Amino acid sequence: MARQRQNKPSCGPVRSWSLPPLCSSGDESSMPRSGNDNSSRPLVAPKHAPRTTSGGSPGMKGSPGGVERDIEKTTSDEATRLKTYAERQEILKACAEERKWQVEAKLKALHAPKTQAYKDQMARRQAEETIWLANKWAKAETEEAVELELAKALWAKVETYLMKLEERRRLMEAELAAMRADKKRGMALE
Repeated sequence: MARQRQNKPSCGPVRSWSLPPLCSSGDESSMPRSGNDNSSRPLVAPKHAPRTTSGGSPGMKGSPGGVERDIEKTTSDEATRLKTYAERQEILKACAEERKWQVEAKLKALHAPKTQAYKDQMARRQAEETIWLANKWAKAETEEAVELELAKALWAKVETYLMKLEERRRLMEAELAAMRADKKRGMALE
């Protein structure tokens, strides 16, 4: 009976056992590290890495290749700095010009009423001067016309007077000629 029970298969649930993970073998390198463990930090290159020469092999600090690279880097940095400075100066110049235009526009808008009033005043003054000159010219023409008429009338009177004088002279000459003729006739009768 005991042998039969041992050979009889079990009908209960069968548990499936899986292989333990590799970390269960006790390898500490595969265990997760805590945040305070310095070994969890990524590897970083040394702060002062050895410089390499132009051939690629590590060289001394004062090697010609390192000095040339330092000079090239300094020159490049200086060129970049000068370029940045020039661009900044251009931006400042453009901002100054824009500010100048804005101030001029504000001043123009501020003084626009005064300027318009001054223009209106100058236009009125010019119109008044034009009217005054036109009136003066018309008055001068009227006065000249009157003076011309007076001069014509005076000249007509002078001509009339001269004609009368000429007529009187002729009469006097005729009388004188008659008196001389009478005198000659009387002397002839004597």
